[in-house]
Order: sequence, then C-alpha cells, then structure tokens
Amino acid sequence: MAFTGGTLCNQYTCTLSAVASASASESNVSSSVSSLCHSASTYSTGGPLGNEEDAENDDGEALPAAKADGGEEEGEQEDEDEDAALSPPPPHLRRRCDSAGKDCSSNSDLSADHSSMLSWDDLFISEHHAGFEGNVGPARARLSRTLSRMADEGARAAEKARAEGTAKPQRLPDGTFVPARFWGISRHQVKILFEAAQRDPRWRWDMTVREFVDEFIKPSTAGTGRGVSLRLNESCPLQVTLMVSHAWVENAGEFFEDFLKNTDDHEIAFICFLANYQGTLDEVNDQLGNDLNRSPFTQVLKSDLCERMLVVPNETLRASGEGLYSRLWCDWEMKVAADAGIPIDIPTKNSWEHLLGHKTGSSRQARCGEVGLPINRDEQLIRKAVQSMPPDTAKSVALAICVWTTCAIFSPSVATKIVGDSIFVWLVGVPVGICLGLFLAWWITRCVRPSRRDGYEVLDRLIRGAALGWYCTRRFRVADLISMSIFVHCCGFAYVLFKRFVLRDSWSCAADGHMHAVTIAIPIWGFANVNKLGPWIGYFTASRTKKWIVAGLQLCCSAIAGVIDVCIQTQRAGPLDRSDLVVTFGRGWFLGWFFSWNFLSLSARKWLHLAMNLVVFIVIAWVRNFQGGNLYMTVFVLLMGINAVLVRPEWSTKQRCWIFLFKIVAIVGFLWLGLADA
Repeated sequence: MAFTGGTLCNQYTCTLSAVASASASESNVSSSVSSLCHSASTYSTGGPLGNEEDAENDDGEALPAAKADGGEEEGEQEDEDEDAALSPPPPHLRRRCDSAGKDCSSNSDLSADHSSMLSWDDLFISEHHAGFEGNVGPARARLSRTLSRMADEGARAAEKARAEGTAKPQRLPDGTFVPARFWGISRHQVKILFEAAQRDPRWRWDMTVREFVDEFIKPSTAGTGRGVSLRLNESCPLQVTLMVSHAWVENAGEFFEDFLKNTDDHEIAFICFLANYQGTLDEVNDQLGNDLNRSPFTQVLKSDLCERMLVVPNETLRASGEGLYSRLWCDWEMKVAADAGIPIDIPTKNSWEHLLGHKTGSSRQARCGEVGLPINRDEQLIRKAVQSMPPDTAKSVALAICVWTTCAIFSPSVATKIVGDSIFVWLVGVPVGICLGLFLAWWITRCVRPSRRDGYEVLDRLIRGAALGWYCTRRFRVADLISMSIFVHCCGFAYVLFKRFVLRDSWSCAADGHMHAVTIAIPIWGFANVNKLGPWIGYFTASRTKKWIVAGLQLCCSAIAGVIDVCIQTQRAGPLDRSDLVVTFGRGWFLGWFFSWNFLSLSARKWLHLAMNLVVFIVIAWVRNFQGGNLYMTVFVLLMGINAVLVRPEWSTKQRCWIFLFKIVAIVGFLWLGLADA
C-alpha cells in the first residue's frame, strides 16, 4: 500500500473522477466537489494553506475579492503554498516506499472504489459503511450465526463488570453488549482509514500513534462509548483473528504501513487504539477492569479464533535504545500469547535493538508511562499480575500431550496382555486409553506446576525466546487432541460398519479395518489443519493461499507414496485383494504425508524439527518393514507425543536428557509388547 502524500493534482483528479462516477445525483456531485475543493485548499503536510478567512467554506461561498482578483502577488503566494502542499513524506518513509517498489506520489489506490474517496469524518456516517466494509464477507457470514451467542456473552460480561469490576464490554446503539473478541477491524477498513487520514488537513507525517488518537480517534468516537472498530461494524461486529502488539510512541504512518504489509485481507485485527473506546480516563479503566487475566487483550488472545499475534516494533524506541519491550503492556501481551499457544509473529524489525534495546536490561524496568513519572493504574495492574503470575502452561501442555499419546498407544496392548488376545479387547482398550490419557492430561495442566517463580524472569525468557523465533508456531492444544481423536476414530468405526454391513465381512475382519482407516484419516485431518502441526514441523502461515498450497503438497506426497507402495507390493506378491490394497495404500499414504513434513521444516529453516522428523521417519520405516501390521503407525504417534515435549524451548539440558531417556524406554517397551503380540 503506497503512501498517499503525493501530488495534489493527482489526488484531486482521481478524486473528482471517482466522485463523478459514484455519485447518484447532480446535487451529490456538486456537494462532493465543493467539499473536495475545500480539502484541496487546505491540504498540506502541516496544516491549512492560508488564513481561515481566505479559504473557501463548506457551503461554496465565494472567496474574498482580494483573492478572487488573482493579483500577481497572491498568485505567487498560491504557487508557494501549493508547492508546500506537494511536499513528500519524510525521507525515512520515502525510503520505505521505494524499497517496496512503490511510488509515494501515486494515488491509484484511492480510485479503486468510492469508499476510498470519503473524508475521515464521512467514514463514520452510517450510510457510507456499506461501501467500506469490503473483504469481510466470510467473517460476517460466520458471525451471523453467532450473534445471539455474542449478545449473551456480552450481557454476562456486563453483569460481571457491574458486580465484580471486571472488563466492561462496549454497547451497540440498540443496547446489545459486545465483548472484546468482537471488536475487530478488517485490513481493508484499516487501509481506507489510513488513506482518509492522509487526505485530512490534521494529518502530519511526523505524527505518533498517541497524537493520531488525540487528533482523529477521540473526536470521531466522543460520547459513543464505542471504539472505531465497533463504530464501523455496528450492523455486524467482526470476530478477531489477529492480535496486534505495538507501542503508541511510534510513527503513525510507519505503523499503518507495517500493518498493511504484514497482514492478509481475510484477517480481522484487534488494534488497541482502534478497538478500545478512547474516552475519559475512567471510561478507559472500566474497559480494562480490575483483573488483567480478564481484560480485553487477554480475552482476544485466549479466543479460539485468534490465529496469531503480530508484533510491530518501531524505530522510535530503537533510536532511544529502549526497544519495544521497554513497554510493559507489550511484555504482558507476549506472556498471554505464549501461554495461549498463539504464534508470535515478528516479520520485520526483529533485531535485538528493535525488541530489547540496550537500556532495558529486564522487564522489571519496563514502564507503561513515561520514565520518571509516577506509576499509573495500568502499570500497577500489570505488575500485580506478573508478581502473582499463573504457572507456565507451555511445558505442562507439552507433558499432557506426551502422557495422552503414551496412554492411548499402550492401553490396547496392555489390555490384550491382561484380558486376552482378542480384537474386541483391543478395540475396547483404545477408548479406555484415550479417556485415561485425557484425564491425566487435564490433571497435569491443572496440578503439576511450579508453586513459585519469578514472573519477571519468565517474561525476560519469553522476550528473548520470541526474538529468536521460538514461539512463531501454533501450539498443539488439548482441544486439538480431542478433535483429532474424535475425527480419526469416527472414520475408523465408520469403516468398520461399512465393511460389516455393506461388504458383508465378519465382525472380526471388519474390526481389523479400524486401524487401517485411522491410518488414512490422520493425514486427512492434517491436510485441513496445517498450522496445528506447528510443534512438529515448525511451520506457520496466516495466508489462506499458502495453506492450500501446503495441503496440496501433503496430498500429492501422500498419494504418490501410496501408489508407489501398492506398485512395489504388487510386484513382490502379485495382485492384491481388496483388504490388502487398502492396507498397503494406507501405509504408503501415511508415510508420504509424514515425509512431506520435512519439506515444510526445511522451508521454515527449523533444523531441530527437521532432524527429529528424519529420525522418526527412519524408525517407523524400519518398524514397518520389520513388522507388517500397523505397529509403525502407533510407534509414530508415540514418538510424536514425546517430540512435542522435546521441541519446547523452555527445557534445560538436564530436563531434555530425562525426556529423551523416557522416549527410549517407551519405544523399547512398546516394541516389546507389539512384537510379542505379533
């Protein structure tokens, strides 16, 4: 998105053309042109071109005679003023445009649709919203089915705010309360806001975000009780999928440019100065509440639909030697995102100077306000939350996944050893192991945690880890385990019923097909949930196009490997019957899908993930050739559960050694059980 601080004639020509084509009547065109003439006469990077008495007013009244005569001196002054109005953005912003191959003086983006021609104040008139809500159709269609749930959630939040002093939701004109995770704004809307602001005489290229809020946001939302995001989407609030973490001391133009450069059209963002209502101090405090664990920021990051947190560092804090994480709010957002398993994405300006600086040695010195001023309410709340910080959930969740997979894998084999070697005993052992594993996983994530720790040390470790890219992938959650288990085992039991009642196989033969179907169902679940495999492949993308490409790559690898395995087995043993064909193809399908992980780890330059995946691939390939059943697949699940623990960056070397030892013992024990059964 190019900066639009270019030539006035380009802007004026494009604007008149768009208004003439979009206006419904001659009167609308006349009033629009009149308004634009006024904007042209006052447009500059610093303020009005001349005195107020010399400017044409909104009603189109004639200019004073002295100026209308167009004397020579006045004409020269007008030329000088016009040259001032044509001044480009500051050099550092021009370099940013040039590096992206964009012309800072081009206004082609502004003529794309009529909404791009609206003034800043016109954007907040309800009849203009329809032309300015583009690229949010899927989000609105999805939200239309949850409006009643949103209203119920908002009503409960409002009741808690009155009773307990927690975060207060915003309220629509019809009285509906809207919780924070519905205070989203689309990328398209941010783009239009940015363009409209640049056409406004109040805009300055050296304006900070804080000054932008004072000049633009507060006047536009005063007395409404709603932030910009909700004001623009009152008819159907947007559910947030992207959290944006930044500081208010940065240049406003740089922030908008960085945001537009690093987001996709389908993403719905929570940007604090647009989402929160910027009212009086008491009104702002009411939105935050008295408990940061239930503040708007925390609600958004813990929402199931929030896909990532975009971190936007800035040059201002880098130049001062402080870095982004000298801001305590940014530190807290980092902690909440890491605990929630949200990918922390720092695509640009991710140097140590931008993030940590050289003055701020620890988050203990981070501030919410200016250094030297008394601690404000926000800082008091954050420091209280840090000092009573809940235990780290990342390691406990990883251990929970490991325990769940171990129980799910060992339970069927142990059941057959104790009760008897029967396919029905084995099938009963599967859900028993899953339920036992889920119970132990829940117990671990709730109970097995350190009782005391230094919250600031945790924050410092998280900040340094984020700077190194440790938290750039989505964490696999217990809810993901449940959804995957339900999907793959439903597929397995459906195939059992298909074989029994459609193909008329015996119950024993039909039950044997459960694991064959699971072998095929697991990759299918992986195709649709690429980002959820982040702990094992080290890959994450917010782009829908890239998700489809990755899913297509995995599908091709699986299909090719399945066909190759069938061809090899046919050459070795002759034509395969129906049952052997499914087993053979499913085996190749599964291994091909897993092998595709290596390409993704390689593309993301995650060498640890790549090395561990190659080792696992070699182990399960050897098990598959050594034992012809489905033992290789269960070994894979076991190894993945343990690897989910090993790849966590928080472990010490001693802890990693213990985990690796457990991995060896688990593999040997399971192979002994599996080969003994064989």
